[in-house]
Amino acid sequence: MSNDISPIMPVLKEATAAQHNATEENSFNTQLMGAKLPQAAYVETLAQLLLIHRAYEARLRMAQPAIAYPVPDHEFQTPYLEADLAHFERDTTAIEPLPATQAFLDYIAAIPTDGDDALRLLGVHYVFEGSNNGSKWAAKSIREAYNLPETGEGTRYFDPYGAKQAKHWKAFKDTMNEIDFNDAQRQALVDAAVHTFDAIGLVHRDLGERFAAVMKG
Repeated sequence: MSNDISPIMPVLKEATAAQHNATEENSFNTQLMGAKLPQAAYVETLAQLLLIHRAYEARLRMAQPAIAYPVPDHEFQTPYLEADLAHFERDTTAIEPLPATQAFLDYIAAIPTDGDDALRLLGVHYVFEGSNNGSKWAAKSIREAYNLPETGEGTRYFDPYGAKQAKHWKAFKDTMNEIDFNDAQRQALVDAAVHTFDAIGLVHRDLGERFAAVMKG
C-alpha cells in the first residue's frame, strides 16, 4: 500500500460506526444475540440471512477479478447457513423474503460485477465478515438457550471459524489494508457498508414486527 494512502479498514470502521452501533443496539438484535427469543425467531433470522448471502455471494464470486480482494472459500457463508437450517429441518426452497429482505436483495442485484461500483459487493462482505467477531460470543448463549450441540450444529453461521476467528479476522484486515483502493472504490466500499448496516437494521425491524408479541412478553 502506498505510504500516502490511509489503510481502508480504519476508514470503514469510522464511516460505519453510527450504523454499526444502531444495528447492534436495536431491540430485536439485542434479544437475538442474548438468546432471549423463541427458537422460531432464531431460525427465521437464519432463513432471511440465507437469502441475502446467496444473493450477494453469487455476485461476489462473479466480481472476483474486479474487486482486488481474493475472497477465500471459508468467507462464503452460504454453506454455514444451509447447514444450520438443515439442522432445524427448514425447507430452504420455501423461504419468503420479508419486505426489508427483498429491498436488500434488489439493492444487491443492482450492483455491477465489474468496474469500481463492484466494490460495493465487498462493502457488503465487510459488514458480514466483521459481524463474526460478535456473533461468535453469542453462539454460546444460543446453544444453551435452544439446547444445541457444542459441536456447532445449528450455530455454524454464528460461529463459523471457532478458535480461528481472530486469525481469520486479522488476515482479512491485513489483506484489505494492503490494497490500494482508489477514491471511487473507497467510496463504493463505504457507501455499501453503510447501506448494509441500515438494511440489516430494517430486516431486524421486520423480524421484530413478526415476533412482536413474544418480544413484548
